[in-house]
Amino acid sequence: MKYFTFLLCFLFFSASVYSSPDFKAVDKHALNAPRNISKDISKLTEYLVHDYKTDLEKVRSFYIWIAHNIAYDDSAYSNNRKRINRSNVDILDRRQAVCFGYTTLFKEMCERSKISCFIVNGYAKNQTTGAVDLTSANHAWNAVLIDSTWQLMDITWGSGNDQEELEKYFLTAPDQLIYSHLPADPMWQLINCPIQPGVFRKADGFITAMLKDTSVCFSFRDSINAYLNLPPFEQNIKSSITAYHFNPVTENKEELGHTYMDYVSILSNRVEALEMTDSIEAIKAIHLQIIATCAEANQLIDLYDHQKENLAYSHFNYAIALSKDLPGHQKPQLVLDDMLLHFETAKGMLEGLPRNFVIENALGQIGEYVEWVRTY
Repeated sequence: MKYFTFLLCFLFFSASVYSSPDFKAVDKHALNAPRNISKDISKLTEYLVHDYKTDLEKVRSFYIWIAHNIAYDDSAYSNNRKRINRSNVDILDRRQAVCFGYTTLFKEMCERSKISCFIVNGYAKNQTTGAVDLTSANHAWNAVLIDSTWQLMDITWGSGNDQEELEKYFLTAPDQLIYSHLPADPMWQLINCPIQPGVFRKADGFITAMLKDTSVCFSFRDSINAYLNLPPFEQNIKSSITAYHFNPVTENKEELGHTYMDYVSILSNRVEALEMTDSIEAIKAIHLQIIATCAEANQLIDLYDHQKENLAYSHFNYAIALSKDLPGHQKPQLVLDDMLLHFETAKGMLEGLPRNFVIENALGQIGEYVEWVRTY
């Protein structure tokens, strides 16, 4: 059963193009891949790309091999969609996966072949009933760049089926895939006037009518280009923010909060590296960024105790960094007031946490610094 699993990639070509004889040689080559290289993704990918000149042929080769050689892991899906495979090595070894596994395997093959590819998370309708639960993302598919055009496909839904179904989910037209697949981030619909979650719930006829609605439109191409220019961690934040605004359910709210805290971990590593230098201004800027990001996260989720503790230390360390501004400052009292504010904030947060040696030591230091500030 693949009703709620993950995967997709698509093109704007018609289905007849993909079922054309042009792919017969590519398909035959993919299906004849030697078994003795099937567990080595490097050798397997090298074989599948063959001497093909076009990305379309390479993508087709990956799709056919995965669809015919990786079985859907029904037992893993039944066990709350548990991901038994921890890597593509595991997937190739077991030759089984749920939708996320199909997408990651295809993505790695594309990346090894210098083809841009993304995993699209979202919601898929039950293939039998057409029902969908929009409170939780239940599927993933792929978006792949071919000849400067983003395309969609779903290997999970194309695998283990007859030729008609196999072709149906290979580079499916965006305005066809939208009837059954709703990306969490609407730009991956690849439709300039995207379908909204409430519309997606409805029957096909209603969706058809709404595809003509131009009241909510944007350039998905410009959005994707802007997204690609962001660093990976900013891509994650942007996707999480968009997913939450697009469908503000509890799961997306919590996902955004945890994404912010993942970013805080990155910032914390940066500031630790800077503390070995004299980059005081950079250190202060990152501590402020940590404080602001934690505040954003805390509006969405309850922070864990260790996260609150780390946030308290950011206030503490920022106050210490401010002290470097005191010599020669025209208005030292402003600096002292700011220092006192952050010391007191750190103290209040630490006092609300379960005590341990580190926290007790930090509270002692804060007390000494507060006294120093008040007598400066």
